[in-house]
Amino acid sequence: MKAIIVEAGQHTRSLDTSASQPKALDIEKNSNKMVLEWIISSLSHLQINEIIYIGSYHIEKVIKQFPLLNFLYYSPQEASNEVEALQLYKHQQQDQDDLIVIRADTVILPSALQFDAANLCLFYTTDKHKAEDLAFMFVPKAVCDRLFWLTKEKKLQNFHEIAEIADLLVMQKAIEMQAASISKPHLMSRVIFQGKGRTLENIAPLLKKAIVLDQIRFSYKEWCLAQENILNKIQAKYTGKVVVRSNTRLEDSTSASLAGAFLSLLDINANDRTCLKEAIAEVIASYSKNRVCLDNDEILIQAQVENIKASGVLFTREPRTGSPYFVLSLDSTSGRSDKVTAGTSEKIDNYYIAWHSNTSFESNVAKTIEVARELLSIAPIDCLDIEFCIDIHDKVYLLQVRPLILSLTSKFKDEEILNALQELSLQLKERLSTNPAYLSGNETVLGVMPDWNPAEIIGLAPKPLALSLYQALVCNKAWAKARSDLGYKETIEPLVFSIAGAPYVDVRTSINSLLGCKLSASVANKWSNWCVAQLKQKPYLHDKVEFEIYVTCLSPYWEKYKARLHTALQDDAEVSHFYQTIHLLTSHIFSDFENIIAKQQEKLFLLAQTQQYLLPLTLSQTCRGIRKLIEEVIANGVIPFAVLARMAFISMAYLRDFVDMGVMSETTKHQFLNAIPTIATKYHDDMCLYQKNKVSLEELISEYGHLRPNSYEITALNYATCPKQYFQAKENISKTQEQSPIDILLPYEQTISAILADLKLDISFSQLVKFICQSISLREYAKFQFMKIVNQILLLIENLGKHVGLTKDQLSFLHIDDLLRFETDMLSKATQRHLFKSVSFNQKKHALLCSYMLPELITSAQDVLGFKMGDWKPNFITLNKVIGEVIFLKEGEGALNLDNKIVCIEAADPGYDWIFSHRILGLITAFGGVASHMAIRAAEFNIPAAIGCGINKFNHLKMAARIALNCEEQSVKVIE
Repeated sequence: MKAIIVEAGQHTRSLDTSASQPKALDIEKNSNKMVLEWIISSLSHLQINEIIYIGSYHIEKVIKQFPLLNFLYYSPQEASNEVEALQLYKHQQQDQDDLIVIRADTVILPSALQFDAANLCLFYTTDKHKAEDLAFMFVPKAVCDRLFWLTKEKKLQNFHEIAEIADLLVMQKAIEMQAASISKPHLMSRVIFQGKGRTLENIAPLLKKAIVLDQIRFSYKEWCLAQENILNKIQAKYTGKVVVRSNTRLEDSTSASLAGAFLSLLDINANDRTCLKEAIAEVIASYSKNRVCLDNDEILIQAQVENIKASGVLFTREPRTGSPYFVLSLDSTSGRSDKVTAGTSEKIDNYYIAWHSNTSFESNVAKTIEVARELLSIAPIDCLDIEFCIDIHDKVYLLQVRPLILSLTSKFKDEEILNALQELSLQLKERLSTNPAYLSGNETVLGVMPDWNPAEIIGLAPKPLALSLYQALVCNKAWAKARSDLGYKETIEPLVFSIAGAPYVDVRTSINSLLGCKLSASVANKWSNWCVAQLKQKPYLHDKVEFEIYVTCLSPYWEKYKARLHTALQDDAEVSHFYQTIHLLTSHIFSDFENIIAKQQEKLFLLAQTQQYLLPLTLSQTCRGIRKLIEEVIANGVIPFAVLARMAFISMAYLRDFVDMGVMSETTKHQFLNAIPTIATKYHDDMCLYQKNKVSLEELISEYGHLRPNSYEITALNYATCPKQYFQAKENISKTQEQSPIDILLPYEQTISAILADLKLDISFSQLVKFICQSISLREYAKFQFMKIVNQILLLIENLGKHVGLTKDQLSFLHIDDLLRFETDMLSKATQRHLFKSVSFNQKKHALLCSYMLPELITSAQDVLGFKMGDWKPNFITLNKVIGEVIFLKEGEGALNLDNKIVCIEAADPGYDWIFSHRILGLITAFGGVASHMAIRAAEFNIPAAIGCGINKFNHLKMAARIALNCEEQSVKVIE
């Protein structure tokens, strides 16, 4: 008999190649043995000494650790899956023998290796018999040849598919508790986790940091036979309130938690026999909803903890990625123990704390983390789901602990993730303490939402090409040039920095760029420090800084802004100086706005004449074209857009102030915005004409084909690539304009004119309306135009990839400068190999970024090791209210029908404008400010929206079946 160990495609990757290895070399933590040691040890019990290891990924490391094994190496070209890898063995071995074929990531006990020598059999780690749970198979020599021929003939991808071969008699067997993949730690231990009640009993004697309450536990069969005796026992032990909890044999196992599947009841009076009996019956009834109640299903009775000051749930790994974080949801307001699990509390604090973090948190958080650390030292697995509460005497009660079932496990070792976070913290400490002489202010904070809002445009974890292109086009110089052209302070510092690959705005740089150019250095320094301090105190304003913290123009409600200045500067002369500079700046913009807008229109006209590059081109021509397009789009697209965007922010500030001052209602403001024609109006009118067969699909593609969701991501398909997805004819989709914008505001002309006169601004009512309409409309038009060039750039980069042998996905992992070098460099084989290595390294780096949990606002270097997730207040658009079904739209994904749905999109740039061609009920985004693209779109089409909910709230909302969105009351709630 021979044993074959097949690599199975499981790797532990690392940025440091020396630390990368096959899963076969990973350590099982409780035994401190490598997986391959387990396998070899178990095989030795059967006296199987002829062992062949078939592998590819870093096989040299396996050879070094286990030199006495036989090895068979395959390249990616020779085999792309485990079945093809096994075929290589057949090619090299002519003799026949019984075979045991084991996946190299599987820990196996000797007891698992028992089989009928006459039958081909597949062995699984669970009774589900899924492909990913297959541990090994036994192949009798009598069927070897036929098996190898059939797997090749049918082009099988994995061993599990062998079970579906009709021409073979294949047996399937579960070996639970005898084998498990090292990638599934919850299957590695099946002893301590034996259901809710028994698990608590097993852990109680070992736990010192928390209290486990005594319990009475009985089975359904026992209840049927001796109800009165059980009730007597309960009433003899408890006199106050008790909790009646479900405790079935299916709950809290290592393969499924079934959390919330069955009923548990609080506030049951133990003295009320009837109430107690009814509660037990109700819990038992919940067992039978989707299954037959089993005799050994149990009911668990415990005393109810009184005087609760905090309660919640803690995961010992981040459930989305499996990364080593304590993820804590804490309820400190309700006084109950079930609000977090029920998801009904209005106020839940969420924390993400890396395992090795020493970040200080308030007492309730610190105590809970102590309990979690102790449980990790006790439990045989490190993926735990912990429920707890804390009373007013600071006693922590462990209510439940069970395996946390993860759909994914981290691609990196825990230590690598934790060490990388520590290194990042040190880098941030240096970054945050740096004080460039040319910037006002002594400190800064970093955020994903302030100012240019990179989270909305490119997301929290963009790939290198998207991030570098966004920086090159917008955030390095163009953004600041546009502001200085309008009269703001000249700023040479880039706005958006990469923090481990995530885009963060330097808030101090943002503040500096919005100061009047005549403002004195001393006042600028005080003001910058105050703004940063305000954001630290009120982090929920991180997406509203330009309206709620900064003062960027002379606005109507000046008393409000004057109060900020007095608080910050505390000197009347300095406040007066600030006022004079901001008055001069605003006066200049208003007095010259028609000329400013005309210049931007001229540039946009030139941009529209930009040469279309016809493919194919040579490599150097392609690079030259990309560079030329970058230069042209910055000069004639991005800078005009940035100028118009700044003017649009001033416009929105005036409208907000008019509402706050009582000049007009919020409804009037929305009606006014809805009446401003933009490029989106034309798009929807064209869609209506398309529906009536008055516009062809080819014409739509010609005009709008350049748009793509996630505009800077090369792998995102543009509208032209999949027109049927984006151009869907719908009836009644174009908006009607019953009034012109100026007609809507005419009733307020006298009041607004008086306000403008008080501000001593040389602009009339009609000019102001024109300023607002043109700035908002042209802002959207400018973005639409420069996105055409961004699309061209991406198409040229795609063409460049064909020259250097890279796919779109591979290109997305390169920096734009890695590609532009070929304008003057020759492409050699060595250079090409270097590109592939860069792609591989950046893929790992991006995967590592996706393993992190980073805060939306970084106020100190320690924040990346542990932080409280912000409970951000969304920006509500319109005063409408709707209740409807939820549809979550993933990046780059289309949907056949969004009609009458509340659409959830994490970050929505112009490439998502197609959603407005559907009759959507409402819109919810994780990111975006009050003047963001989607906020303007929603206002324009009178669609209720909650823009910029924050990632935590958004993740909760997107999973809901139905949502109540009430913009008038500024609330968004899950109702099902």
